Amino acid sequence: MLRTMQIGKSARVAREFLSPPPHMFHGRCARILAFLTIFALADSSSNQIAECPIPPDNPGARNRILCEESADSDKGITIRLNDFDIETSGDNITGVNALHQGNGGIDIRMNGGSIKTDGQYAHGIFSDHYGVDKKGNVDIEVNGVEIETQGLAAKSIYGIHRTQGNLNIRLRGSTIKTDGTNAYGIQGTHSGVGDLKIDMRHSSIEVKNERSYAVLGRHEGEGKLQILARDLHVLTHKLGSHSILGMTLGNPTSKTRGTIIDVKGGSIETKAKNSYGIYGWHLGYSSSPNHHLRIIATDVPITTHGNNAHGIIAFHNKAGDIDIRVLGDTAVETKGTNSAPVYALHRDSGNSKISFFIDNGATLRAIGENATV
Repeated sequence: MLRTMQIGKSARVAREFLSPPPHMFHGRCARILAFLTIFALADSSSNQIAECPIPPDNPGARNRILCEESADSDKGITIRLNDFDIETSGDNITGVNALHQGNGGIDIRMNGGSIKTDGQYAHGIFSDHYGVDKKGNVDIEVNGVEIETQGLAAKSIYGIHRTQGNLNIRLRGSTIKTDGTNAYGIQGTHSGVGDLKIDMRHSSIEVKNERSYAVLGRHEGEGKLQILARDLHVLTHKLGSHSILGMTLGNPTSKTRGTIIDVKGGSIETKAKNSYGIYGWHLGYSSSPNHHLRIIATDVPITTHGNNAHGIIAFHNKAGDIDIRVLGDTAVETKGTNSAPVYALHRDSGNSKISFFIDNGATLRAIGENATV
């Protein structure tokens, strides 16, 4: 019986199963590595696995992973990588790529190793669950990994969910760097039914180019958005590059259950104009009173250098409260013109409210012109 599948540097494939019969193989998973065929686990509960042949027509990819399940599939995709190095060169050549159109989850876990991509839209890790009226969770977990992307819109970790199920992205003890316009460090986007959670701990994210967010959580469907950071160090360099952005974009039928951005420890710094530290944004059509927006910053220095670069900002245009809490030894400092340490705007005409709580040990400092505390 198949229990797990692992890929490592020294032992490329470790399997625990007893000669499965041919009918257990299904689907199409491709891993690009010369002279080697591996297997990707697909739904261990049903003992189904899919062979990953080696496509001969991708010379720009070294040790790349590609797994796909079609619309008629009921199998999950599971990828396990241990101390594994991936390097790709060329546009649209992603390091780890998992695509599912059917019923079944996507589970990617990488422990140790590195991913480097050089090319437009060449993401480090990409996962997309996009079947119509299908179900399945999407989980991406990265532990102790270095990910570096160079190129337009080349995101280090990018998860998309368009159907029913939760989307979870977890980062632990890892380093992320991007160098390209619209090249985000981490992006999670959910437009279906289910929760979106991005959980980052003891890691660093640096984005070097314009309009490149370090972290983006975007929910357009029905569910809750959570962004959690513990001892996360974030640095952005150029125009329009926010550190952490949580967006809820409802539609006329959505039932989103609010947004929480919770940051503790670490550091946040943006170097250019129009680049916010922590940004919470609810913009939608629904008037449900459950669309609360909460931002919590605890024991974290937040520094912005550019003009129109707020430290903490919340914007809400429908029913639901804004709640901002600056706790512990948090120090928010803005150095540019029109840059407030904490700023909130609510455009709902109903009973929604804005609440601030600033701890005794916290400090807010605005140095630039037209910047008030």
